[in-house]
This record gives sequence, structure tokens and C-alpha cells, in this order.
Amino acid sequence: MNILNNLAKSTALAAIIFWSIIIAVEDINLTAFPFIVISLIPICICCTVMILGTIYPVFWITSNKKITNQKVFKLYFPYYAILLFFICLYGIILSCYEVLVVSFFISTYITSCQSWIWFSKEKKA
Repeated sequence: MNILNNLAKSTALAAIIFWSIIIAVEDINLTAFPFIVISLIPICICCTVMILGTIYPVFWITSNKKITNQKVFKLYFPYYAILLFFICLYGIILSCYEVLVVSFFISTYITSCQSWIWFSKEKKA
């Protein structure tokens, strides 16, 4: 599995979603551009923790078995997506719909789901 490729794509996707929501809702000018670039560091850390802590172990544990990645996806992804949805929804409600928190949880949910798809499309070695 190409974990670094998945992490890079996930970080880019999460950053685009995160900042697209914030820019659409808040009035942000060009002076915020350095913060957008610097925010890639915590976004990358969050993506790495999320993927290496919750998604990669599922594919790694089943890598020795004769189960294809598509089968792993069909077996475990629905439960993961439902659980993650309710965790993100709970976090959004607790924050009283604060823009930064909503943006974080939406980007987390979409990026995690897309990461599952990227892992499931890879061929086992």
C-alpha cells in the first residue's frame, strides 16, 4: 500500500475543503494567505493520525488474508462511515455550529471517506 501517496492526497483534499468552507462563510483577505500555508502542517498531522490510526490498520490486518481490498471496503466501510458521521455531527452540535469546527469536521468526514476509496482501489502486492 502506498501510504505516503494517500497521506499527500488526503492532506491536499482536507486543506481545500477546510479553507473553501471558511472562505465561503468568512470575509478573508489576502493577508490570511500565510495562515493558509502554515495550516497545512496541522492538517497533515490530523490526516496522518486519522488515516494511520483508524483506516490503515483495517487494511493492514487483512493484508495477510486472502481478502481483496474491495471486499475489506464493502465489509468495514459502512460501519466506519456511520460511526464517523455521528462523531462529526456530535462535535458540530457541541461547538454551536462555529465555522472553524464545522469546517474541520466536514473536511475530516469527506477526507476519511475518500481515503477509504483510495485504499480500496489499490492492488494487494
